[in-house]
Amino acid sequence: MKSYDGQMARQRQKFQAEPDARLHFRVSPELKEKLEKAALLRGQTLTSFSESVLLEQAEAVLAAAERINLSEQDFIQFCSALDNPGEPSSKLIKAVGRYKQHR
Repeated sequence: MKSYDGQMARQRQKFQAEPDARLHFRVSPELKEKLEKAALLRGQTLTSFSESVLLEQAEAVLAAAERINLSEQDFIQFCSALDNPGEPSSKLIKAVGRYKQHR
C-alpha cells in the first residue's frame, strides 16, 4: 500500500506543478455557495478546494477499480485453491521450462 500512496503523492505533485489545464462547467448558485463556504472553512480558495475534492474523489474511484471484490463463497474457494493447489498441467510445465531457458 505504501507504493500506491507514494504514487498518489507524486501524482498530486504533478497535478499541482502543471496548472495550465482547464475544466469548465456550470453549477447551480446553491452549489457554488455551498462550495465557497466549504472552501472558506478549509482556508482554501474555491479553485484549490475544488481541485483537492476532485482529486480525492478521482483517487477513490481509481483505487476501488483496482481492487478485487469477492463474495464470501468466492473468497473461500480462492483460499482453498491457494491451500490445495492442483498438479501442474503439461502446458504449465512446458511454459516454465521455456521461461527458465530465456532468463
